[in-house]
Parts: sequence; structure tokens; C-alpha cells
Amino acid sequence: MKTTRSTLLKITQSTLLGVTLATLFTACAGPRYAVQPVLNSELKSHHQQGMVVLESDKKHVVTVRPLQNQVRAKERLKFLVAVGNQGQEPFEFSLDDVQVSDNDQPLKLYSYEEQKREIENAAALMALAAGINAASASINAAMPQTTYANLSVPGGGSMNYQLTTFNPANAAAQQAAIQANLSSEMQAISAGSAAQLNSLSAVLRQNTVKPGLAAGGVVMVQAVKTLGSHEIKLHVQAEQEDHEFTFTMEKLPK
Repeated sequence: MKTTRSTLLKITQSTLLGVTLATLFTACAGPRYAVQPVLNSELKSHHQQGMVVLESDKKHVVTVRPLQNQVRAKERLKFLVAVGNQGQEPFEFSLDDVQVSDNDQPLKLYSYEEQKREIENAAALMALAAGINAASASINAAMPQTTYANLSVPGGGSMNYQLTTFNPANAAAQQAAIQANLSSEMQAISAGSAAQLNSLSAVLRQNTVKPGLAAGGVVMVQAVKTLGSHEIKLHVQAEQEDHEFTFTMEKLPK
């Protein structure tokens, strides 16, 4: 159905434009793995922005593609999943219609609500840490300054010298700088959190897919737990019709 395929392409393109690949949950270190699709006679494939898109065409059509062709160890996987309704009746499609496994062991999928909660909790913790650091620095700035010295005395010998002073103007200037820095940090935390929350608009949620139309979104998957080779399978249900997709994860040389 031409309308369905055209809609699927538009969904894929618009979703990819809205997805932030560098997210809060991206690992920063560890071995790299190549994510490669496994082709078979039941699947078609094409390229989009250098990535292979797998297509399963039965009563309905389903497309799947990874958002990254390489991931780090302990990094969550992300797939763009879309379905096109080639039937005569509408059906529901959501995250509940996607299952993912690693070497036949089920992997957790993160819902929109879970990802939103993680982002908000992480932002709250960062704001708390920034506030504690600023409070500590502000207390230190308000403390009197003590100077220690060792002085020589006439006739020989020495004596210890201690002087405690407090400069209100200096303390006020330091505290003002601390508050300005805290305000800047809070704004950065808020802006980063808002950008990440905005990127969640691409996450797969509940959709009613009408005949001739398509729907889809990004599926975030639990990171694989062990090193070595992995066979990642996705089962996508389109009106109770199963579509299977397989990807391998192989460790890349350093």
C-alpha cells in the first residue's frame, strides 16, 4: 500500500530528527560493540542515513532500525520501530507490542514514564549537589581568616604569631560570586533536563493505527549484562501478527 509506506518513511525521518543521540544514559567508557542486522528471505532492507532499515511485510508492514551502529558496554540500546496498517480496520500499537531478548533472555524496555522519571530524578540530584557545594563554599567565605606566622624576637629565639581577621566586603563579594555560579549551574541543569524531556516525544507510546496509516517511535532497551557476542531479537506484534527481527552485537577491536 503506497500510502502506508510513504507514511512510514515520514515517521522514520521526523522521529530521527527529534531524537538526541547523546543522552543522559549513554555510557562514556568500556568496549565498543557493532550492532549489525541479520538479513533473511522474509525481510527486506534499505539504507537511511547510512543505517540499515529492516522491513517485514505481511498483512501489515513493520520496520526496525537501530539508532546507533555502535554502542558501548553497559549502554542502553535504542531502536526505531514503526508499523503500517495495510488492513481494513484500525488497531492499537504501543510498547506492550514489542519484546526484546538477548541470547533468548528477555530484556527490559523503558517506558516514557520511566525515562521521564529518571531524567527528573537525575536533575534533582544534580541540583541538590550544586546547592550543597554552594552552601559549603558560602559558609567558608563567611568565616574569619586566620594567619599563622613564626616571628624572630630580639636577643634570639622565636615566637608563634596568629592573627584572625574578617573582611565583610571580601566575604560579600565571594558569596555573590558563589550565588551567581550556583544560578548558572541551576540554569544549565534545567536546560539540559528540558532538552532531554523534549527528546522523549520520540518515545513509542500508545497509538491507534488507522488503515493506510502508520505509527511508531523509539524503543529504549536494557543494556546487555555480559561481554561477548550477543544475538538481539525483536518481536513486534501488529494486530497480533508477529514480526521478528534479529541483530548481532560483536565486540570491536580496540
